[in-house]
Amino acid sequence: MTKVGLIGDGVDKKVLQRYPLLLEKVTFITVEGDSEQVLYGDELERWIGKEEAWQGSGSEISTAVISLLLQSISSYDDISLSIAVMPLYPPEGAMKALTTALEWMSEEVQPDFLHIGFSSPEGKYQIPQNKWIEKLYNQGCKCICPSGIPPAFPASLNHILSVADQGFIEAGFGLSNPDVIIEEKEVPVYSHGKWVKHPVSNEVASALVLGNLIKERLNSSDSNSNSLIELPDLDDLDYLVFEQQGAEVETYTPPKQGFFRKVRLYTKSLLSRVITPTGKVPAFVKETRKVSCNGDGEAIGACDFRVRSKTVAGAFVCGACGCGDREGVLVDGAVPRFEKLDYPYVSCPASMPGFSNYLSSTNESNPSERKMAIETKFGKDALDKGQATQKKLTKRLDKRSNWLDGLS
Repeated sequence: MTKVGLIGDGVDKKVLQRYPLLLEKVTFITVEGDSEQVLYGDELERWIGKEEAWQGSGSEISTAVISLLLQSISSYDDISLSIAVMPLYPPEGAMKALTTALEWMSEEVQPDFLHIGFSSPEGKYQIPQNKWIEKLYNQGCKCICPSGIPPAFPASLNHILSVADQGFIEAGFGLSNPDVIIEEKEVPVYSHGKWVKHPVSNEVASALVLGNLIKERLNSSDSNSNSLIELPDLDDLDYLVFEQQGAEVETYTPPKQGFFRKVRLYTKSLLSRVITPTGKVPAFVKETRKVSCNGDGEAIGACDFRVRSKTVAGAFVCGACGCGDREGVLVDGAVPRFEKLDYPYVSCPASMPGFSNYLSSTNESNPSERKMAIETKFGKDALDKGQATQKKLTKRLDKRSNWLDGLS
Protein backbone atom coordinates (compact mmCIF):
# COMPACT_ATOMS: atom_id res chain seq x y z
CA MET A 1 0.00 0.00 0.00
CA THR A 2 1.29 3.47 -0.94
CA LYS A 3 1.38 6.01 1.89
CA VAL A 4 0.37 9.56 0.96
CA GLY A 5 0.73 12.64 3.15
CA LEU A 6 -1.26 15.83 2.56
CA ILE A 7 -0.52 19.24 4.11
CA GLY A 8 -3.11 21.98 3.69
CA ASP A 9 -5.97 24.01 5.14
CA GLY A 10 -8.49 21.29 5.94
CA VAL A 11 -10.71 19.24 3.66
CA ASP A 12 -14.39 19.12 2.73
CA LYS A 13 -15.32 15.98 4.66
CA LYS A 14 -18.15 15.17 2.25
CA VAL A 15 -15.59 13.61 -0.08
CA LEU A 16 -14.28 11.38 2.73
CA GLN A 17 -17.82 10.39 3.69
CA ARG A 18 -18.72 9.55 0.09
CA TYR A 19 -15.45 7.77 -0.74
CA PRO A 20 -14.05 5.82 2.24
CA LEU A 21 -10.33 6.11 1.60
CA LEU A 22 -8.10 4.69 4.31
CA LEU A 23 -7.35 7.69 6.51
CA GLU A 24 -4.70 6.73 9.06
CA LYS A 25 -4.26 9.92 11.08
CA VAL A 26 -4.95 13.65 11.06
CA THR A 27 -3.10 16.35 13.00
CA PHE A 28 -4.14 19.95 13.58
CA ILE A 29 -1.35 22.53 13.78
CA THR A 30 -1.76 26.07 15.11
CA VAL A 31 -0.35 29.34 13.81
CA GLU A 32 2.21 29.13 16.62
CA GLY A 33 3.47 25.86 15.15
CA ASP A 34 2.00 23.61 17.87
CA SER A 35 0.41 20.26 17.08
CA GLU A 36 -2.65 20.60 19.29
CA GLN A 37 -4.43 17.38 18.37
CA VAL A 38 -3.83 14.09 16.53
CA LEU A 39 -6.80 11.88 15.60
CA TYR A 40 -6.63 8.11 15.14
CA GLY A 41 -9.10 5.22 14.99
CA ASP A 42 -12.56 5.84 16.44
CA GLU A 43 -11.87 9.53 17.08
CA LEU A 44 -10.96 9.94 13.45
CA GLU A 45 -14.11 8.13 12.31
CA ARG A 46 -16.25 10.46 14.45
CA TRP A 47 -14.43 13.50 13.03
CA ILE A 48 -15.09 12.35 9.45
CA GLY A 49 -18.78 11.81 10.21
CA LYS A 50 -19.27 15.18 11.93
CA GLU A 51 -21.01 17.69 9.69
CA GLU A 52 -19.26 21.05 9.45
CA ALA A 53 -19.68 24.19 7.39
CA TRP A 54 -17.57 24.35 4.25
CA GLN A 55 -14.16 25.70 5.20
CA GLY A 56 -13.40 27.88 2.20
CA SER A 57 -10.74 28.02 -0.50
CA GLY A 58 -8.12 26.14 1.49
CA SER A 59 -10.34 23.10 2.02
CA GLU A 60 -11.33 23.37 -1.63
CA ILE A 61 -7.73 22.80 -2.73
CA SER A 62 -7.23 19.87 -0.35
CA THR A 63 -10.50 18.38 -1.56
CA ALA A 64 -9.33 18.79 -5.16
CA VAL A 65 -6.17 16.86 -4.25
CA ILE A 66 -8.24 13.97 -2.87
CA SER A 67 -10.52 14.14 -5.92
CA LEU A 68 -7.55 13.69 -8.24
CA LEU A 69 -6.18 10.87 -6.09
CA LEU A 70 -9.51 9.04 -6.48
CA GLN A 71 -9.10 9.28 -10.27
CA SER A 72 -5.54 7.93 -10.08
CA ILE A 73 -6.25 4.72 -8.18
CA SER A 74 -8.64 1.82 -8.77
CA SER A 75 -9.03 0.44 -5.26
CA TYR A 76 -9.41 1.78 -1.72
CA ASP A 77 -6.60 -0.61 -0.82
CA ASP A 78 -4.12 1.19 -3.09
CA ILE A 79 -3.26 4.11 -0.78
CA SER A 80 -3.49 5.31 2.80
CA LEU A 81 -3.74 9.00 3.75
CA SER A 82 -2.38 11.09 6.60
CA ILE A 83 -3.35 14.76 6.71
CA ALA A 84 -1.82 17.78 8.48
CA VAL A 85 -4.39 20.59 8.80
CA MET A 86 -2.80 24.02 9.26
CA PRO A 87 -3.50 27.73 8.67
CA LEU A 88 -2.33 29.39 5.45
CA TYR A 89 -2.31 32.93 6.85
CA PRO A 90 -0.56 35.04 8.12
CA PRO A 91 2.55 34.03 6.13
CA GLU A 92 4.96 33.76 9.05
CA GLY A 93 2.52 31.71 11.13
CA ALA A 94 1.75 29.50 8.13
CA MET A 95 5.40 28.74 7.56
CA LYS A 96 5.97 28.05 11.24
CA ALA A 97 3.06 25.59 11.08
CA LEU A 98 4.42 24.06 7.87
CA THR A 99 7.74 23.39 9.59
CA THR A 100 5.92 21.44 12.31
CA ALA A 101 3.85 19.61 9.68
CA LEU A 102 6.99 18.54 7.82
CA GLU A 103 8.53 17.29 11.05
CA TRP A 104 5.35 15.29 11.81
CA MET A 105 5.34 13.79 8.33
CA SER A 106 9.00 12.82 8.63
CA GLU A 107 8.88 11.44 12.16
CA GLU A 108 5.37 9.97 12.43
CA VAL A 109 4.04 9.25 8.94
CA GLN A 110 7.04 8.62 6.65
CA PRO A 111 4.95 8.75 3.46
CA ASP A 112 5.95 7.60 -0.01
CA PHE A 113 4.50 10.81 -1.46
CA LEU A 114 3.85 14.18 0.21
CA HIS A 115 1.72 16.94 -1.27
CA ILE A 116 2.10 20.44 0.21
CA GLY A 117 -0.87 22.50 -0.92
CA PHE A 118 0.68 25.97 -1.10
CA SER A 119 3.84 28.05 -1.41
CA SER A 120 4.57 31.26 0.47
CA PRO A 121 6.97 34.21 0.05
CA GLU A 122 7.97 33.87 3.72
CA GLY A 123 11.42 32.30 3.85
CA LYS A 124 12.26 32.70 7.53
CA TYR A 125 11.88 28.98 8.26
CA GLN A 126 13.50 27.58 5.13
CA ILE A 127 16.51 26.11 6.93
CA PRO A 128 14.51 23.87 9.32
CA GLN A 129 12.06 23.09 6.51
CA ASN A 130 14.93 22.01 4.30
CA LYS A 131 16.17 19.77 7.11
CA TRP A 132 12.87 17.85 7.30
CA ILE A 133 12.46 17.75 3.51
CA GLU A 134 15.99 16.33 3.27
CA LYS A 135 15.04 13.65 5.79
CA LEU A 136 11.85 12.81 3.88
CA TYR A 137 13.88 12.56 0.69
CA ASN A 138 16.33 10.16 2.33
CA GLN A 139 13.35 8.07 3.47
CA GLY A 140 12.36 7.71 -0.19
CA CYS A 141 9.52 10.25 -0.14
CA LYS A 142 8.78 12.41 -3.17
CA CYS A 143 7.55 15.89 -2.14
CA ILE A 144 5.34 17.89 -4.53
CA CYS A 145 4.03 21.44 -4.15
CA PRO A 146 2.73 24.29 -6.32
CA SER A 147 5.10 26.89 -7.66
CA GLY A 148 4.63 30.52 -6.64
CA ILE A 149 5.68 34.09 -7.32
CA PRO A 150 9.35 34.32 -6.25
CA PRO A 151 10.41 33.96 -3.54
CA ALA A 152 8.29 30.85 -3.02
CA PHE A 153 8.80 28.34 -0.24
CA PRO A 154 8.95 25.38 -0.03
CA ALA A 155 8.79 25.31 -3.87
CA SER A 156 12.38 26.57 -4.21
CA LEU A 157 13.94 24.21 -1.66
CA ASN A 158 16.01 21.12 -2.44
CA HIS A 159 14.23 17.84 -3.26
CA ILE A 160 10.89 19.57 -3.94
CA LEU A 161 9.06 18.94 -7.21
CA SER A 162 7.48 22.33 -7.96
CA VAL A 163 4.56 22.50 -10.40
CA ALA A 164 2.86 25.33 -12.29
CA ASP A 165 0.01 25.50 -14.75
CA GLN A 166 0.63 26.96 -18.20
CA GLY A 167 -1.55 29.99 -17.45
CA PHE A 168 0.74 30.97 -14.57
CA ILE A 169 3.74 30.91 -16.89
CA GLU A 170 1.91 32.86 -19.61
CA ALA A 171 0.98 35.48 -17.01
CA GLY A 172 4.67 36.35 -16.77
CA PHE A 173 5.90 34.14 -13.94
CA GLY A 174 8.32 31.96 -15.87
CA LEU A 175 11.06 33.17 -13.50
CA SER A 176 9.58 30.89 -10.86
CA ASN A 177 11.33 28.05 -12.76
CA PRO A 178 8.89 25.21 -11.95
CA ASP A 179 10.07 21.64 -12.43
CA VAL A 180 6.84 20.67 -14.21
CA ILE A 181 4.35 22.74 -16.24
CA ILE A 182 0.83 21.35 -16.69
CA GLU A 183 -1.07 22.07 -19.91
CA GLU A 184 -4.57 20.99 -18.78
CA LYS A 185 -7.07 23.85 -18.38
CA GLU A 186 -9.69 22.11 -16.23
CA VAL A 187 -10.14 18.90 -14.23
CA PRO A 188 -13.01 17.06 -12.52
CA VAL A 189 -13.17 17.53 -8.74
CA TYR A 190 -15.64 16.63 -6.00
CA SER A 191 -17.03 19.79 -4.39
CA HIS A 192 -20.11 20.55 -2.29
CA GLY A 193 -21.41 17.02 -2.66
CA LYS A 194 -21.01 16.58 -6.42
CA TRP A 195 -18.46 16.29 -9.21
CA VAL A 196 -17.80 19.51 -11.13
CA LYS A 197 -15.22 21.04 -13.46
CA HIS A 198 -12.48 23.08 -11.79
CA PRO A 199 -10.02 25.46 -13.51
CA VAL A 200 -6.40 24.36 -13.15
CA SER A 201 -4.33 26.55 -10.83
CA ASN A 202 -0.80 25.84 -9.62
CA GLU A 203 -2.26 24.04 -6.59
CA VAL A 204 -4.47 21.82 -8.74
CA ALA A 205 -1.63 21.27 -11.21
CA SER A 206 0.60 19.93 -8.43
CA ALA A 207 -2.20 17.57 -7.37
CA LEU A 208 -2.38 16.31 -10.96
CA VAL A 209 1.33 15.51 -10.86
CA LEU A 210 0.88 13.71 -7.52
CA GLY A 211 -1.89 11.58 -9.01
CA ASN A 212 0.15 10.75 -12.09
CA LEU A 213 3.16 9.69 -9.99
CA ILE A 214 1.01 7.44 -7.83
CA LYS A 215 -0.66 5.94 -10.91
CA GLU A 216 2.76 5.14 -12.37
CA ARG A 217 3.82 3.40 -9.17
CA LEU A 218 0.60 1.37 -8.96
CA ASN A 219 0.81 0.35 -12.62
CA SER A 220 4.27 -1.09 -12.00
CA SER A 221 3.11 -3.21 -9.05
CA ASP A 222 0.62 -6.02 -8.67
CA SER A 223 -2.68 -4.91 -7.17
CA ASN A 224 -5.45 -7.42 -6.53
CA SER A 225 -8.43 -6.12 -4.57
CA ASN A 226 -12.19 -6.29 -4.62
CA SER A 227 -12.52 -2.93 -2.86
CA LEU A 228 -12.88 -1.01 -6.12
CA ILE A 229 -13.64 2.70 -6.41
CA GLU A 230 -16.70 3.55 -8.46
CA LEU A 231 -16.79 7.05 -9.95
CA PRO A 232 -19.46 8.59 -12.17
CA ASP A 233 -18.84 9.54 -15.78
CA LEU A 234 -16.55 12.59 -15.46
CA ASP A 235 -16.39 13.54 -19.14
CA ASP A 236 -19.31 15.97 -19.18
CA LEU A 237 -19.40 18.19 -16.09
CA ASP A 238 -20.39 21.78 -15.33
CA TYR A 239 -18.54 24.34 -13.28
CA LEU A 240 -19.66 24.73 -9.66
CA VAL A 241 -22.44 27.31 -9.29
CA PHE A 242 -23.84 29.06 -6.23
CA GLU A 243 -27.51 29.94 -5.97
CA GLN A 244 -28.86 32.60 -3.59
CA GLN A 245 -32.50 33.38 -3.08
CA GLY A 246 -33.48 36.42 -5.13
CA ALA A 247 -30.12 36.50 -6.95
CA GLU A 248 -28.82 35.22 -10.24
CA VAL A 249 -26.97 31.93 -10.37
CA GLU A 250 -23.26 32.63 -10.04
CA THR A 251 -20.54 30.37 -11.44
CA TYR A 252 -17.47 30.06 -9.24
CA THR A 253 -14.32 31.25 -11.00
CA PRO A 254 -11.26 31.47 -8.75
CA PRO A 255 -8.94 34.48 -9.14
CA LYS A 256 -5.69 34.14 -11.03
CA GLN A 257 -2.74 32.74 -9.10
CA GLY A 258 -1.08 35.44 -7.00
CA PHE A 259 -3.63 38.16 -7.87
CA PHE A 260 -4.56 39.11 -4.32
CA ARG A 261 -0.97 38.93 -3.14
CA LYS A 262 0.04 41.42 -5.84
CA VAL A 263 -2.84 43.71 -4.86
CA ARG A 264 -1.80 43.61 -1.20
CA LEU A 265 1.86 44.35 -1.88
CA TYR A 266 1.18 47.13 -4.38
CA THR A 267 -1.44 48.81 -2.20
CA LYS A 268 0.82 48.50 0.84
CA SER A 269 3.63 50.25 -1.05
CA LEU A 270 1.29 53.09 -2.03
CA LEU A 271 0.06 53.51 1.55
CA SER A 272 3.62 53.54 2.86
CA ARG A 273 4.16 57.06 1.45
CA VAL A 274 2.09 58.55 4.26
CA ILE A 275 4.19 57.17 7.14
CA THR A 276 7.31 59.31 6.61
CA PRO A 277 7.58 63.13 6.35
CA THR A 278 9.09 62.93 2.85
CA GLY A 279 7.14 59.87 1.72
CA LYS A 280 10.48 58.21 0.98
CA VAL A 281 12.76 55.61 2.53
CA PRO A 282 16.07 56.98 3.94
CA ALA A 283 18.70 57.58 1.25
CA PHE A 284 21.15 54.98 2.61
CA VAL A 285 18.44 52.30 2.40
CA LYS A 286 17.58 53.31 -1.16
CA GLU A 287 21.25 53.02 -2.15
CA THR A 288 21.27 49.42 -0.90
CA ARG A 289 18.15 48.70 -2.92
CA LYS A 290 19.70 50.16 -6.07
CA VAL A 291 22.71 47.86 -5.79
CA SER A 292 20.45 44.87 -5.06
CA CYS A 293 18.52 45.59 -8.27
CA ASN A 294 21.15 46.99 -10.61
CA GLY A 295 24.54 45.97 -9.23
CA ASP A 296 27.34 48.41 -8.47
CA GLY A 297 28.87 48.65 -11.94
CA GLU A 298 31.91 46.75 -10.74
CA ALA A 299 32.05 43.28 -9.19
CA ILE A 300 28.33 42.99 -8.47
CA GLY A 301 26.15 42.49 -11.53
CA ALA A 302 22.47 43.27 -11.98
CA CYS A 303 19.79 40.99 -10.51
CA ASP A 304 18.68 38.13 -12.75
CA PHE A 305 15.08 39.29 -12.26
CA ARG A 306 15.82 42.74 -13.73
CA VAL A 307 14.61 43.02 -17.34
CA ARG A 308 14.48 45.77 -19.96
CA SER A 309 11.33 47.86 -19.99
CA LYS A 310 9.19 47.46 -23.09
CA THR A 311 7.48 50.80 -22.54
CA VAL A 312 10.37 53.12 -21.58
CA ALA A 313 13.51 53.08 -23.73
CA GLY A 314 16.75 52.36 -21.87
CA ALA A 315 14.99 51.61 -18.58
CA PHE A 316 14.61 48.45 -16.49
CA VAL A 317 11.93 46.89 -14.31
CA CYS A 318 11.71 43.89 -11.99
CA GLY A 319 10.35 41.03 -14.05
CA ALA A 320 9.36 38.89 -11.07
CA CYS A 321 7.42 41.11 -8.67
CA GLY A 322 4.27 41.43 -10.79
CA CYS A 323 4.18 45.26 -10.73
CA GLY A 324 3.99 45.50 -14.49
CA ASP A 325 5.98 47.67 -16.88
CA ARG A 326 5.39 51.40 -16.60
CA GLU A 327 7.22 54.52 -15.52
CA GLY A 328 6.19 54.28 -11.86
CA VAL A 329 7.88 50.89 -11.31
CA LEU A 330 11.21 51.45 -13.08
CA VAL A 331 14.30 50.43 -11.09
CA ASP A 332 16.94 51.88 -13.43
CA GLY A 333 17.19 54.24 -16.39
CA ALA A 334 14.86 57.21 -16.85
CA VAL A 335 13.18 56.77 -13.48
CA PRO A 336 10.58 59.36 -12.37
CA ARG A 337 11.28 61.92 -9.63
CA PHE A 338 9.53 59.64 -7.15
CA GLU A 339 10.57 56.14 -8.10
CA LYS A 340 9.68 52.67 -6.98
CA LEU A 341 12.80 52.31 -4.83
CA ASP A 342 11.79 55.42 -2.84
CA TYR A 343 8.72 53.81 -1.28
CA PRO A 344 9.15 53.14 2.46
CA TYR A 345 7.67 49.66 1.91
CA VAL A 346 8.86 47.62 -1.10
CA SER A 347 8.90 43.81 -1.24
CA CYS A 348 11.60 42.06 -3.28
CA PRO A 349 11.04 38.67 -5.00
CA ALA A 350 14.56 37.63 -3.97
CA SER A 351 14.38 39.11 -0.42
CA MET A 352 17.50 41.16 -1.16
CA PRO A 353 19.30 43.69 1.10
CA GLY A 354 17.59 47.06 1.46
CA PHE A 355 14.05 45.80 0.88
CA SER A 356 11.30 45.50 3.47
CA ASN A 357 11.33 41.70 3.30
CA TYR A 358 15.14 41.32 3.31
CA LEU A 359 16.29 37.94 4.56
CA SER A 360 19.92 37.51 5.51
CA SER A 361 21.91 34.87 3.63
CA THR A 362 22.64 33.25 7.00
CA ASN A 363 18.94 32.34 7.20
CA GLU A 364 18.77 30.80 3.73
CA SER A 365 19.24 27.15 2.86
CA ASN A 366 21.00 27.96 -0.46
CA PRO A 367 22.22 31.57 -0.29
CA SER A 368 23.36 33.17 -3.54
CA GLU A 369 26.91 34.44 -3.94
CA ARG A 370 25.49 37.70 -5.25
CA LYS A 371 23.49 38.33 -2.07
CA MET A 372 26.52 37.56 0.08
CA ALA A 373 28.63 39.99 -2.00
CA ILE A 374 26.10 42.78 -1.43
CA GLU A 375 26.05 42.02 2.30
CA THR A 376 29.84 42.22 2.37
CA LYS A 377 29.84 45.51 0.42
CA PHE A 378 27.52 47.31 2.86
CA GLY A 379 28.45 45.46 6.05
CA LYS A 380 26.27 43.90 8.71
CA ASP A 381 25.99 47.04 10.86
CA ALA A 382 24.69 49.21 8.01
CA LEU A 383 22.22 46.54 6.87
CA ASP A 384 21.00 45.98 10.43
CA LYS A 385 20.48 49.75 10.80
CA GLY A 386 18.52 49.84 7.55
CA GLN A 387 16.32 46.91 8.53
CA ALA A 388 15.68 48.35 12.00
CA THR A 389 14.48 51.54 10.31
CA GLN A 390 12.25 49.59 7.94
CA LYS A 391 10.80 47.45 10.73
CA LYS A 392 9.66 50.60 12.53
CA LEU A 393 8.12 51.92 9.32
CA THR A 394 6.44 48.60 8.57
CA LYS A 395 5.00 48.39 12.07
CA ARG A 396 3.42 51.81 11.64
CA LEU A 397 2.20 50.84 8.18
CA ASP A 398 0.63 47.59 9.41
CA LYS A 399 -1.59 49.57 11.81
CA ARG A 400 -2.95 51.53 8.86
CA SER A 401 -3.24 48.66 6.40
CA ASN A 402 -4.55 45.68 8.39
CA TRP A 403 -7.74 45.81 6.31
CA LEU A 404 -5.64 44.46 3.41
CA ASP A 405 -5.55 41.09 5.17
CA GLY A 406 -9.09 40.57 3.91
CA LEU A 407 -7.77 40.32 0.36
CA SER A 408 -6.98 36.60 0.18
